[in-house]
Amino acid sequence: MKNKVKLLAVCMVVLSIVGCSSWFGSGNTATATASGKTCGKAISTLYKEYKRQGKIDVSNPTALTCIVQIAAARNVLKENKDDKAFLSAFAMGLVSGSNNLITNLTSNNIINSLLSLSSLNNITTNTPSGSSTANEAGNSLLPLMKSVGK
Repeated sequence: MKNKVKLLAVCMVVLSIVGCSSWFGSGNTATATASGKTCGKAISTLYKEYKRQGKIDVSNPTALTCIVQIAAARNVLKENKDDKAFLSAFAMGLVSGSNNLITNLTSNNIINSLLSLSSLNNITTNTPSGSSTANEAGNSLLPLMKSVGK
């Protein structure tokens, strides 16, 4: 039951990100900031799990929730990758959402890393924990986790 509540919360966040992107248009900086904040918070939470366990455990509902949130934010980012104002607002959201774990100096590297992660293309709220899709996404995020805390 607890996992279903978490998954429902993730669905609501993902739908709000995607909905805001569709409603406000591709260049909206408010959408970019909100998406960046969600992504930054998810990266920060996943990083804490990674530091505590030494790995990304995709069978853990918290880790999978973070991966789904990162994937959703990445999709919005990918749709707007050529919009400088959007990228700047997304970067500011990353910094604030991560409580400065991601800094202004590292935010562009994080954005570039996110854009290059094709393994996140198939992650949805229906991705089962421990599945090969989840494992592939978790493994692809390891370099990002290693670069966040520096």
